[in-house]
Amino acid sequence: MNYKWTVLFLVHASTRQTREHVRTLIQILESGPYNEDIKILVLYGALQYSSTQGMRIQVTLHELKKHGSDRMLFDEVPPGYGVIDMGDDRKLRRIFSDIRSGYPSQRFLLFTWDHGSGFGIFKTNPAERSLLEKEAFLNFEMEVMQEGNSRSPVIPEAAIEFDIIDNHSTEEEPGSPVQGKKGEAGKKIKTSMLTNDELRNTILYDTQARKVDLLIMMNCAMQMIETGYALQDAVEYLVAPETCIFWAGYDYKSIISKLCIAPDIETEALGKYAIDTIESYYKNTPSRTYFNDLVVSLVKPAASVEIRTAIDEIADQLTNKLGQSFAKIKSLRTASEDLTQKYVSGVPYHYIDFLGFVAALAQTADMITLERIKQATEKYVIHIIKGNNYSQVDTANNIGRVNGYTIYFPPTAYEADDDVYYDWFYKAGNRQTLFAGHCTWKVFLQQYFRYSR
Repeated sequence: MNYKWTVLFLVHASTRQTREHVRTLIQILESGPYNEDIKILVLYGALQYSSTQGMRIQVTLHELKKHGSDRMLFDEVPPGYGVIDMGDDRKLRRIFSDIRSGYPSQRFLLFTWDHGSGFGIFKTNPAERSLLEKEAFLNFEMEVMQEGNSRSPVIPEAAIEFDIIDNHSTEEEPGSPVQGKKGEAGKKIKTSMLTNDELRNTILYDTQARKVDLLIMMNCAMQMIETGYALQDAVEYLVAPETCIFWAGYDYKSIISKLCIAPDIETEALGKYAIDTIESYYKNTPSRTYFNDLVVSLVKPAASVEIRTAIDEIADQLTNKLGQSFAKIKSLRTASEDLTQKYVSGVPYHYIDFLGFVAALAQTADMITLERIKQATEKYVIHIIKGNNYSQVDTANNIGRVNGYTIYFPPTAYEADDDVYYDWFYKAGNRQTLFAGHCTWKVFLQQYFRYSR
């Protein structure tokens, strides 16, 4: 059957807390309406065992089916995918491709669910895979990152085999549905970060598949320009938070209900609806106290190319002015808020609203040309909701305190030196992002940190 929509929740739960929230998500989805033209799936990676050596994440696919006349339940789809690292796109891309081919549809809605850290989802440390694995993978990654490559190359089948392990034991939670002998030997795999570029690779692995029509990210801080740029040829519309997002996430039941009632809804309209239902939804959840600090936007990733061109222009202007204006640039950067800082301790993400920052530059010093980035932002950011703490707009230029996307910008060289993200994502030779590889923003950062030392 060719569905009107396939909806896939890509869910990772490696702690008791996240597993409890997944149970709530499942209950919400099972309580909603049913339409045979809308296929609802959950690809669920659940913790079965953890230790200092790693963890066992059992990955299974679940399909929402009608049981009787008025009851919907998720049924597990056999045989399951075994124990894998859900942050390894070489494993995940094959699963994703199988799901898309097994549940063909006119349009595809993808939710990602768990922690986010701007450059990727699931885990915060991109360097957790072994150095040997990194070395073996580097040549493939560099080929993918070349500008102009719109599709990732097919890699050898051996690299995407699944580690199927039956009868898993669990030492974490008595009464788990996964049965086995306590202490039974099993493969322990530490989940690594699924980076934005790896998510792109996962989506594009099936060269016959269309773009993901709508990606909704229930992952903190993911509305960076790095995310949109990575997904420019993989995702039509992207909904994600500039800030932290809290466990309430989105009004999943209303979103699915909208699809079931109006399956021919335009994709952009559905993305706007996902944002417009947030405020009223939060009022009835334990996360209501955090709404004032929430910023979620709908962007069109294809338009990120124009954003990048405008950022190149600004980066070049700033680089040329560093000699005489470094102190002013540093002062304005220091005054810019890291939008995750209120709720994340121990991990300085250094993500600031880009348009808000350059608007401040334009107002206080004759350093940059603002019009081009403003026009590009209007094409890129389609819709936005801002909590009361971020709702301010400068009437002189109609630019807000937040405007729909962030950029990576550590305020000092010391903080950049201490940040694995700068080393890993902005320096050539590691996993420099698609955006960093193509944009002169990295050159500005290098020169800015040179003056900062």
